[in-house]
Amino acid sequence: MSKTKGSTYERHIAKKLGAWWGEEFQRTPASGGLRWKQDNRVCGDIVTPPGSTFPWVVECKKRENWTMDSLLNGSAEVSKWWKQVTDDAERSGLEPMLIFTRNRQPDYVALKAHDEIFIFINPTMMIVTTINGDEVIIMRLDDLIEMHEKEIKSSYDRTD
Repeated sequence: MSKTKGSTYERHIAKKLGAWWGEEFQRTPASGGLRWKQDNRVCGDIVTPPGSTFPWVVECKKRENWTMDSLLNGSAEVSKWWKQVTDDAERSGLEPMLIFTRNRQPDYVALKAHDEIFIFINPTMMIVTTINGDEVIIMRLDDLIEMHEKEIKSSYDRTD
């Protein structure tokens, strides 16, 4: 049952990220367990198309046994998720993106805190915490997508 739940969630996130980025993303064969030598598109739970400029490796978790408190207090489970995505990111040369939820909750995203990220993220819509020694931004995935789309649109508007 949990494998089906995870697979369904990964397909949902692949569609959402693909619509955002304008490319067709798919669930990784074998749900992130597959490794194809140096092909950095085959890491994590979501596969990007050849030639994609998507800068993140994505790990998806739909689990019921976490809370915001446990997340902010550095629970062992969340630390394990972050280690998994950062290991894949290091191997692939991409940035880590952890997307997670539980039933009846929005999709959340955790990203390494970088100056480039802060350019388009409204600081009132994020939490900054530390996971495994990394400074991490946590926010709703829909908020990240909306803010990023506005920043891209406004940058195109300025060049016209």
